Amino acid sequence: MVPSTTVWYPEIYFLNPADKMVPVGKKYFKARVYDMGGVSRIVGSIIKTTCDVDITYFPFDEQTCEIDFYTFGHSSNEIFFRISETDIDLTYFRKNAQWEVTESRLKPHDKVKFNGTITAVIGLKRYPEYFIVNILIPVLFLCLLNPFVFLLPPESGERISYTVTIFLSLAVFMTLINDNMPKSSRPMSRLSIFLVIMIGFSTALCILAIVNTKLYFRDKAIPVSSWMKKTMDILKFKWCSKLSGRCRSKVTHKNDTDKSGDSQEHKDVMEPFPEKTTWKKFATEIDIVAFCYTLFFLALTCTIFIITGLI
Repeated sequence: MVPSTTVWYPEIYFLNPADKMVPVGKKYFKARVYDMGGVSRIVGSIIKTTCDVDITYFPFDEQTCEIDFYTFGHSSNEIFFRISETDIDLTYFRKNAQWEVTESRLKPHDKVKFNGTITAVIGLKRYPEYFIVNILIPVLFLCLLNPFVFLLPPESGERISYTVTIFLSLAVFMTLINDNMPKSSRPMSRLSIFLVIMIGFSTALCILAIVNTKLYFRDKAIPVSSWMKKTMDILKFKWCSKLSGRCRSKVTHKNDTDKSGDSQEHKDVMEPFPEKTTWKKFATEIDIVAFCYTLFFLALTCTIFIITGLI
């Protein structure tokens, strides 16, 4: 065993360092000289390197990082890298609490046609349990609370504070996710897109709750416009009408005879809004219809979110 300063060895550098380019291993590492003339030098180093990450499916993402090694100043006749084993030696590897190593191998560099260049490929898979319990499940629960703002009585005065609280909670969770996620725009994380959609959804519900509360307390002397009634009739389906119970009632005619003596067939007629509709009744119907539509939109968005492979 001799000091490294007493033998010649090529200095190996990283091609993709995170801060500054330094050679691998310090001079105080020992070198072993064999009786047949061979010399081996085993060194250690803490590597900070860059890696192109794909956060599309965060926190269920898998990354493949490539660490490139290169010897500067030597020709192919002087330095030749020979890969004795394609697998990286993980004898001294310790498991990480955030990542699982799925791949580790050595290969020649793809872009540089030079014998003094080699690439270490490391595959990583994130452990998603922390993000599922602390971020995904709370976010889904908050989103589920959004449509129920329309079931709060307007007289309670809690509608606006309810929607604003959910909006701020989603904004806080988005900040937490951004702090734990790599800053990358290509590609964008689907979780970030989902949160932006939910924040916009919460904003729309807040505006709708404010407008509907104003309609609920509007002066009784002002009649409800006919176009507003027609719009509500178009937006309402049977499942919304059953929840309201009074806007549209099903009327059945069983073989009634008109003035001409002709017998009428069995018909189901959905009654529209009555002529004299108060603003309170109209605002209540808006609550029912908005609850149905927002609940359907939330279920559809979460289903697409799940099908696309994020959860």
